Amino acid sequence: MKKTPVAISLLFVILFLSEIAVTAHTLVEYKVTASQETYYLYDGQRYNGTCTATASENWELKSAVFDPVTGYVYAANPYLDSVVVFDPQNDSYIGCITVGKDPVSISVDPSNGYLYVVNKETATVSVIDPVRGKVVDSIYVGGCPVALVYDPNDSYIYVFNYQSSEACCVLEAVNDKGVVAKIPLEYRFEAAVYDPVTGYVVFSDTFGNIYAVEGTKVVAKNTDVEFNGSPISEICTLSVNPKTGVIYGVTSNHVLAFNPYTLNVTSGVQFAEGIEVEAAVYYKDGIVYTLGCYYSCESLYMADFNNDSVQTILSFPDMYSLGYPFAKYYTLLVDTNNGELISTGTSPNPVAVINTTT
Repeated sequence: MKKTPVAISLLFVILFLSEIAVTAHTLVEYKVTASQETYYLYDGQRYNGTCTATASENWELKSAVFDPVTGYVYAANPYLDSVVVFDPQNDSYIGCITVGKDPVSISVDPSNGYLYVVNKETATVSVIDPVRGKVVDSIYVGGCPVALVYDPNDSYIYVFNYQSSEACCVLEAVNDKGVVAKIPLEYRFEAAVYDPVTGYVVFSDTFGNIYAVEGTKVVAKNTDVEFNGSPISEICTLSVNPKTGVIYGVTSNHVLAFNPYTLNVTSGVQFAEGIEVEAAVYYKDGIVYTLGCYYSCESLYMADFNNDSVQTILSFPDMYSLGYPFAKYYTLLVDTNNGELISTGTSPNPVAVINTTT
């Protein structure tokens, strides 16, 4: 299949534990061609078959959000107990904000830009004022929290909490005073997203079930998800069309569209066998971009619901061959100001900016 060339800028950053007001660090551009005939390591050295750069330590940005007001990316770094801040358009590291121990998930309040970060080890939610660049509140939730989603519809912070490392998940509705209500779940949490059209928080579990919550009640669920007569065993990531409310769930083999009110499958497209999907985001006009890994090769895919097709857009350099066997990407965001894609992941290139038009 012919691959469309995509301009990509991968950002390498040296992290300092400091407040947000540190001096910006200019980053080096990392160029890639779709054919992989020429590309460069993040330190500007031309790739010559050997790994000439040293990986940044302690980078694993598993959860991130984009703030359209500042144009910044905020990403949770569990290894350094901080939220790191990037300016992707100026290739700059802005700084970091120290939070609780082991931050694993981040969400944003679109009304004021406040950030909510769940800290697994300290069992707290840190509330960050990005203007002041610091934590302004800490909310104790207990247990073993692993993810959160902010719901601007009722101002709840929904926290997915295992209570202990071995327990099944509990969904907690949290406000600034603490836990308001608990909803026991049968299976372990997988992915979640807020739907601005319905006002629901939609989430999936490890058995391929999908649910919608409003307030403190489950208002819709589909525990028999299937596509083309085949059962779906896992929905690993969720995204939403903010104009229609349609939910997009990604499995290892499909991208499925769900009715936002009933959670029934309405359509879907299929991936090739063997692709492990790591992240996805709804783009526009029926397009969903996904990041997937086939063995050690990571690629950007475009799922087009207008013609039920999947196209490989870009193949990243094989980081395993460069000496980074655990390099991968976890999140995929859309810069709503210019339409570029932003992804966060692990060393040696924890942030990627992708121009989808070139």
